[in-house]
Order: sequence, then C-alpha cells, then structure tokens
Amino acid sequence: MLEEHGHDIQEAASAYQAMPLVRDNLFDFILLDYRMPLHDGLWFLRNVELPRETRVLLMTAHNHNELVTAMFKAGAKGYLIKPFGREDLMHHINFHAKIGRKMRRYNA
Repeated sequence: MLEEHGHDIQEAASAYQAMPLVRDNLFDFILLDYRMPLHDGLWFLRNVELPRETRVLLMTAHNHNELVTAMFKAGAKGYLIKPFGREDLMHHINFHAKIGRKMRRYNA
C-alpha cells in the first residue's frame, strides 16, 4: 500500500533487526509497531540513534497515557491506535514524510 503512494519501504521483523537499517539508511519516517518480537517499540526508541530528520510514527493497540507519554519522550512524533483505516494511516504517513523531507533539506 505504501509503495502505491510513492514511498520506498524497508521492513524488519523485530526491533533488533531494524537497528542496522536505521544506522545504514536515511528515512523520512519509521512506522513502528509497539508490540514486536523480543523487544518492543519503546526499547527500539531508547536504543536506536535516530537522525533528527527521521520521524517515528507509533502503531499500538494500547491506548494508555503512560505508554504514549513514554514513547513521545523516547522520540516518537505521532501515533495511531489500532485498528485504524487506510485513510488515517496515509494521512499520518504523508504528513510525517513531508516534515522529514523538509527537515532533511533544511539541514543539508
């Protein structure tokens, strides 16, 4: 679906597998699931070195204020509560990708 809208994607099956992808590539945004094998999205955010320009959009089925606050403090810039529709997802992704691209140009 993201490729249909002009986005290049890379996938990782776990937070640990995503670490080298983020280290070795520049992303406008990362779509991050909170619940993943071995480590959760909060662990990922606390352990990855994100470029300032890379925006993280969290997906979660947990709508707990403490979790959302912790994710924002760790670096997330937005979140979607599951289940969500395709239109909601694309709205958030396009918004965060646009900001990421603008920040990359500004910092170049």
